[in-house]
Amino acid sequence: APVISLSLERIKSLPARLDTWQVGFARMPKWVTDETEVPFRPLVPICRDAGGGPIGDSVLLAPGEPPGPSAIAAIASLGAMRGVRARPRRVQVLDPDLANELRVHLAECGIEVEVVERLDAIDEVIEDMRVTFAAQEVDLPVLARGVHVERLRAFAEAAIEFHRVQPWDDLCDEDLVVIESPNAPRGMACFTVLGAAGLERGLGFYASPTAFKQFQDTDLDDLPEVTGGEWMFSFESPAEWPIADSEFWETHDLPVASDGEYPLLLCLMPNGKHKTAGPEQLAFVEGLLRALATTTQDEMDTGSWSKTVETIDGPRTISLSIPAMLEAGAEPEESATTPQSKAREIVDHACETEGRLRIKLAREALRVWPDCADAWVLQADAMPDLSRSLELWRLGVEAGERALGPRRLKEYEGHFWGMLDTRPYMRARSGLAGALWEAGEHEEAIAHWHGLLRLNPDDNQGIRHELVPRLLEVHRDAEAKALLETFDEDISAALTYSAVLLEFRRSGAAEASQVVLNAAMRWNPNVPMYLTGRMPMNGPLPESYSRGSNEEARIASELLFEAWNSTDGAIEWLGRVLRPPKKERRQARAKAKGKQRR
Repeated sequence: APVISLSLERIKSLPARLDTWQVGFARMPKWVTDETEVPFRPLVPICRDAGGGPIGDSVLLAPGEPPGPSAIAAIASLGAMRGVRARPRRVQVLDPDLANELRVHLAECGIEVEVVERLDAIDEVIEDMRVTFAAQEVDLPVLARGVHVERLRAFAEAAIEFHRVQPWDDLCDEDLVVIESPNAPRGMACFTVLGAAGLERGLGFYASPTAFKQFQDTDLDDLPEVTGGEWMFSFESPAEWPIADSEFWETHDLPVASDGEYPLLLCLMPNGKHKTAGPEQLAFVEGLLRALATTTQDEMDTGSWSKTVETIDGPRTISLSIPAMLEAGAEPEESATTPQSKAREIVDHACETEGRLRIKLAREALRVWPDCADAWVLQADAMPDLSRSLELWRLGVEAGERALGPRRLKEYEGHFWGMLDTRPYMRARSGLAGALWEAGEHEEAIAHWHGLLRLNPDDNQGIRHELVPRLLEVHRDAEAKALLETFDEDISAALTYSAVLLEFRRSGAAEASQVVLNAAMRWNPNVPMYLTGRMPMNGPLPESYSRGSNEEARIASELLFEAWNSTDGAIEWLGRVLRPPKKERRQARAKAKGKQRR
């Protein structure tokens, strides 16, 4: 209201003329982000005399913001310009709702509002903007010119089917899938499904299984030397596309994934550029995506299957195989005499494999004995979808409870880990607690961790290393303190730096906090470097560590960061008491020497 009132007062102060002005909105040909960090293209309000001339504008509009105030501000902006200094008799707009809103306010200025079908003066401005920004755009196009829009639509519809079933939940980038038939376009003989790691989702193609093995055997630092010329299907934010291509997609109302991303097929070239997909590649990948979208887990487990699907070019049969599963050979000779022992042997074999073969064996173990908790654990641990993973963890806990039975659950309490048959249940319950925490179910997660410590007070699983930082994160300091006292001889980085934070919360930047910090740094001096940002916490977490190592520091920092970050002044204090990095010390010495010379 204050913005409207100020603009109206400016309009009222101007002399009236018999002009007709047009008001419209143009989408900016660039992407911006707001506090949500979701990219969008803002609208710019434009006001111009119907006969042409200067342009009045106002603040950019984000999605969902009301257009009325900005439209009125644009009218006031044009009216105040040198050479104009007037208000119009009539304003034309396209949108009836906007017209009704403007009438309420502009009536007091003596301005009529009219709805029209075209705004030629505004369209001219928008076209000039488009041409200007198109000339400035340096990004290579991602859509091939001349590909029929219905070909793109069929490809996009298949991509959305693929996205909806999330095949990356069932296949990972270690599962090479070979296209047995039909003959694939060059460079697309085999592929892996991307997305299990939570990063790029789609398909990564290879020219041959040999090319895939070369890729796997290459160090990450050397990848740029061996990659190039590979096709990749993925889902990308429209903000990553050239404006012209994203507008083409929108104009033709082509399908978009549920998260707003657009499907994309490109060939990545050795020079860092890319080649767009033509009709041949789009047609082939359309059929492949439809085949994968209708493939069941049972079909994957066979290692070789065919699907006949409808495509824009008619029915197409796609035959696929997973060589690693076909080459696995017979399972080790079984010595088991009961379903329980047979299932455990299958799980032991599964632990020596990876990818889809591991999941297949876990599913097979459950067919033999449904109460095999470790078989559920294997599946839950490999499942990237959090909701499905939670379900699998719960099933594992339930299976473990059934396998033990009420009597042993009670009888073993207090020394659980010492009984071997309790361990699958404890692994499943620990995994469930971690998944619950990740899902935001903090109270239930903490209850499970406490439950595991009650069953096994010696904590052979190391539950305390996860639980104490989480208790600090939700400010349950008394519980965290009690656990630290119970395990007061534990010198792990997760617990020693939990003790530092607990003391800082109690006494602030006092000497007592410094004493506890000094003790923690004797065991591992690297944690503060991560917590203060002097060393980045990026990339995957280490799979193992030794006491006092940088790997231990990285894991502990990941566990503790939220707790430290949510404590006012804690990280700042940590940064002040740390010794400055070597570069800063050198600069300080050089500066001091310079002062002495002067």
